[in-house]
Amino acid sequence: MKKILLLAGLVLLLASCGNKAEKIPFGHDECNSVYYWRTDFRLDSIERDFIARHDIGRLYIRFFDVVAGDSRYDLGEKGSRTILPNATIKFSDSIPQSVGHIVPTVYITVEALKSMRGQEANAASKIVRRVLNMVSYNEIAGVDELQLDCDWTASTDSIYFNLCRAVRDTISVLAPVPYTLSSTIRLHQLKKAAPPVDYGVLMCYNTGSFLSPDCNNSILDYRDVEPYLRSDISYPLHLDVAFPIYDWTLSYRDGRFNGIVRSDMSHETDSDMLRRETSDIGTISRVAELLDRRLERQPRSIILYHLDSKNIQNYSKDEITQIYRRDSI
Repeated sequence: MKKILLLAGLVLLLASCGNKAEKIPFGHDECNSVYYWRTDFRLDSIERDFIARHDIGRLYIRFFDVVAGDSRYDLGEKGSRTILPNATIKFSDSIPQSVGHIVPTVYITVEALKSMRGQEANAASKIVRRVLNMVSYNEIAGVDELQLDCDWTASTDSIYFNLCRAVRDTISVLAPVPYTLSSTIRLHQLKKAAPPVDYGVLMCYNTGSFLSPDCNNSILDYRDVEPYLRSDISYPLHLDVAFPIYDWTLSYRDGRFNGIVRSDMSHETDSDMLRRETSDIGTISRVAELLDRRLERQPRSIILYHLDSKNIQNYSKDEITQIYRRDSI
């Protein structure tokens, strides 16, 4: 009887270990990663040096946005608004061969998500087919994953989750190789049900409201992050973490958001209140330490948003290395 109980205990222990290991998707290597979020894939010498110097192993490339069609003209079944691709990327340059994993990323607006209700399978087919066609047409190697980026909430989570399931089903039929499906996860989604994907990317940027003139720093502020991480988080999906390395200047007029100011527009904003926001290394480090305490500890990829020589030059090589060294998060 003792031998039977001992054997049963051993089986349960092994099963428990197996379940923990399954949190990391099969084939998902932990590596330095970066987003590319422009509409023309073209790398300058600074960006190529960044990829080589920091051993970038995974590159998330925004392929296109999904938006709701114009309600006057783009009516689908039963008079609902259709969805349309927008801001599709073109590839004017080659992707460095040193990058082993290319991840097409599709941003879905909330209005587009609402337009999909009841037609998620059709929407999934459109998204998957367009991604696969772009991969084939541009002869992009190293693609075995698709990422969906959407700020779903309690009123739209069922639509988004249905879309994820439909995308998974569609891509398993149409893709030439097995695909991983991932999703961005925002801080306010951490304590909600997880979408039916293989893993998530926790977005530690855009943490405040850029619409508010009273916001301290809408890109990343420890005070905005901390309320979501006051207790330990046991999320059912493996989570990689994305940090910002961008900056911008926001314009406000009469207490209302007026737009993002380009450097060549400064002479046009004399009557506006301007707020300069940056992604400083001190704040990133503090948030990283908080995540280290609150999230389940396991190896994670760090992803920087986003690859642009203007962003890169705001940091020393050692500071970028410091962010990527947070592999214990």
